[in-house]
Amino acid sequence: VNLSRFLPDTVAVITGSEEVVRVQVEPNCLVKTDPDHVRRIVINLVENAMKHAAGSPIEVAAMVVDERVIIDIVDHGPGIPPAERPRIFDQFTQVEPSVTRSQGGTGLGLNIVRGLAQSMDGDVTIHDTPGGGATFRVDLPRVLSPRRSRRNPAVIGS
Repeated sequence: VNLSRFLPDTVAVITGSEEVVRVQVEPNCLVKTDPDHVRRIVINLVENAMKHAAGSPIEVAAMVVDERVIIDIVDHGPGIPPAERPRIFDQFTQVEPSVTRSQGGTGLGLNIVRGLAQSMDGDVTIHDTPGGGATFRVDLPRVLSPRRSRRNPAVIGS
């Protein structure tokens, strides 16, 4: 999956995203993965950010780090209290039940997101956003260019 086209197209289907979400993708962000899983992950995380950080700008940024591709979904809302973080990926966990009651939700979204990422040899973690907010980091395997993925026969042990 080439994320330079895929991420903007995925975010564009989310109602209201055009007003608050900015997408930035480094060149060569190619992931070897299930596009439907990545789409579900991104939509879920962006919708969560829009719900829980209403009115704040949201960034979706993809970059290559070694043999991995990192997708950050960054909001500038209230963030998630450190005491809540160990359990936010558990089933039926809702950090702000009052928001969930008024806007819908079951507490399954982040559990599903992590399960989908792990099924593709990846993971999802949460970090503080500098200045306030939450950053969800999706880490997935990168597709190497044919030149980089071939072994060099001139090197012993390759």
